[in-house]
Amino acid sequence: MTCTRLGGYSRILVGMPSLIRFKLPIFGRCSVALAALILSSGLVLARPSAVGGQQQPLVELDFELVGGRIYVPITINGNRGTAVLDTGAGASVMDIGLANKWDLKSSGGLTVGGAGDKMVSGKVLSSVSAKLGAISVPIQFAIPIAGLSKMEGRPLETIIGYGFFNSHIVQVDYENKHIKIFGKDLEAPALGTEVPIRIEGGLIRIKSKMHFSDRDIELETMIDTGASEAALTTHFLKGHPVKEKATQEAIVGGGVGGTTKGRLFRPESVSVGGTTFSNPLVSMVTANGGIIGDNSDFDFLLGAVFLKRFVVTFDYPHQRLFLLPNSTAGLPFEADKTGLRIYSEGPDFRTFRVVGILPGSSGEKAGIKVDDIIATIDGHPASATSLQELREQFRSPTASQWTLGILRGGKPLSLTVSARTVI
Repeated sequence: MTCTRLGGYSRILVGMPSLIRFKLPIFGRCSVALAALILSSGLVLARPSAVGGQQQPLVELDFELVGGRIYVPITINGNRGTAVLDTGAGASVMDIGLANKWDLKSSGGLTVGGAGDKMVSGKVLSSVSAKLGAISVPIQFAIPIAGLSKMEGRPLETIIGYGFFNSHIVQVDYENKHIKIFGKDLEAPALGTEVPIRIEGGLIRIKSKMHFSDRDIELETMIDTGASEAALTTHFLKGHPVKEKATQEAIVGGGVGGTTKGRLFRPESVSVGGTTFSNPLVSMVTANGGIIGDNSDFDFLLGAVFLKRFVVTFDYPHQRLFLLPNSTAGLPFEADKTGLRIYSEGPDFRTFRVVGILPGSSGEKAGIKVDDIIATIDGHPASATSLQELREQFRSPTASQWTLGILRGGKPLSLTVSARTVI
């Protein structure tokens, strides 16, 4: 059996998702690390053709943007499903439970890791492809990712990674939630600043620059559409300690293999593709294990918190990326204002459980505890909102406080949480 590198799902920051990667054949088996997510919308198909030296898209589709990830509809062997388009995935994967349910064939096993230190089992799929409009995308592996759905507030089914991006030019208009997918042989529209890229193990790399209070540092940067946020890796931080003000250490991520710890801070600026962002929100990973810990071979994970401020054209075939700032590029980077890490439960993912609290945060000071269920927000049922909408509400730049109806051991409580940014 042979394996390629793949990605590894993790979550960065208080309640936000992230990352990916696969590591290689070991005596007939494969040690893997993974990351990312899924969902749907409408399709418009077009024949590939060239107009004025530029080709028309093979497929156009509106997508749903959840936590910064790009969710699209797919079918696998006639079964309808959903997938995330994830540049942080070195291969394409699906949930092993779904593969078993659909009775998809496999050719052997593999061992899987990700954000944490633990390993879990998966399998290599045989002749399985996802249809994205008229495009067929091979799905190489099945791994246990459904359990991560509680972090996202929706089912996690399939991740489409490197093979797809390497065979197409993909233009993502984050602001208008629209994608154009082109063939790789002709020139796609070039929008914005051209940035040279390298592909390392199926993952896209660029150079970015971070400005600290005492220095500027050029960073080996991995571009990850499957990541909500942005993070400096433990690998980088051991050689470049950061002196800026930061939160206390807490669980800032989680995924295959467990959770990831770190601290949040704001560098003075980050420059990428000719655009400079002031005081963005970044995490410093303190975990030793996992793919953004000591094992990382890059400095900086750049996710959707930056990418969603552009029209991004991924042109792997020509080793380049185009970045065109959109109307949100200059907006502030809002941080969570409660310090609560919340997951969703139940068949509809509308039961919200507190799984972590940042020390010193307004949530901790209000008396909220781990395992509390958030039942109401300002008198309204929490179940009327999605997990993503709940997180956005707790980042509101205009809120002053929230009155939360809590269930603790089945007993109702009412607690008032001040809106105070964690960093």
